[in-house]
Amino acid sequence: MRIRSRILAVIGSLAAVAVATTVFATYNHPSKSKGLKITLATAYNTCGASNDTQGTSPPLPACHPAVQTSSNNATHVLTYGIKGVASVQVAVATGDIKLKVKSADIQDNGVTIADGQQLGLHLDHAVSTAVTGCASADPNGCSTIDLGPLFNGMFKATCLAGKCTLNSTVNTILATQTITAGQAVNIQLAGLGINDQDGDEAFAEGLFIP
Repeated sequence: MRIRSRILAVIGSLAAVAVATTVFATYNHPSKSKGLKITLATAYNTCGASNDTQGTSPPLPACHPAVQTSSNNATHVLTYGIKGVASVQVAVATGDIKLKVKSADIQDNGVTIADGQQLGLHLDHAVSTAVTGCASADPNGCSTIDLGPLFNGMFKATCLAGKCTLNSTVNTILATQTITAGQAVNIQLAGLGINDQDGDEAFAEGLFIP
């Protein structure tokens, strides 16, 4: 009986591996990719027709004056104060995605941003690719359209004493089971940042070199 039990156990293990191999055979995914933490620089409009240069060896085409993207709509123009800082954190939870925004000394038109103001989480680009949950049941899975325009500005950071914060999850904010455990979803994200109250990007993922 012991030998028979061991044989059955081995067969069961091989069957589980076979199922996993069938599901993931044509799905290219990392062994682990659980989180992003990004510091934010000030967002500026890109240069179109250059009228200046920057740096040397060789100089880079540039435009002057530099125009902050938050000023595209001038009702609210966000800047960092002397102690200004901001970051965005996105992480995998069980059947959900955690969202966290932390910031300090955020200025609105030169003064500390008013309590209760809300800033949208900026998202340029998002594509979700899943093995399961596709109506076609294609073994290669399916990819969504670019979800960036749909979700840009939807998740809000609320401001208090110059600190605009968000600490929640996608399913909680959307009040629906958008993310489901066990679906083996690969999500591409690009262009994370913070929008001002007018919808302009105020702070973008980047670096500041002092």
